[in-house]
Amino acid sequence: MKRNPGFTLIELMIVVSIIGLLSAIAIPGYKLFVWRAERTERVLLVAAIEESVKDYFQNANALPDMSAAPVNPPLLPAGSPPRRFNAKLPGWNALAFSPELFVRYSYFVSTTNVPIPTFTVFAYGDLDSDGVINTYFHTWQVGAGGVWNLLAVSPDDGLGPW
Repeated sequence: MKRNPGFTLIELMIVVSIIGLLSAIAIPGYKLFVWRAERTERVLLVAAIEESVKDYFQNANALPDMSAAPVNPPLLPAGSPPRRFNAKLPGWNALAFSPELFVRYSYFVSTTNVPIPTFTVFAYGDLDSDGVINTYFHTWQVGAGGVWNLLAVSPDDGLGPW
């Protein structure tokens, strides 16, 4: 009796079940990796905005007027695709800051020069699509000798810093 070359149904079912098991293990890890990478944006861009504001202060001896600066880019519903940051908006155009890539968070800067120069950089976003906007912020104040002091950091929003 001659046997036909090929795979039996049982062999194919075993291969499919192994592939399914490997995907069940790999996909959650991949999603966590992507989620962490997306959250890293807020830490890096808040730090870059802080440096731009500090550089502005170094050159002008005053903080930029961000009273007319809108949230950039505007807040969008959860699950929205990344958007471009518009560095030409009022207030933002005074800073030497313009991310080249699309951003997943919206950013805002609050400044005051009286009585002591103080500024806060905010990052708003809803990456987990639960309808709750997560806020990440740092507040800085100039101290003696022009040294910047970190006054406040956002409490843990459930996402952690990374």
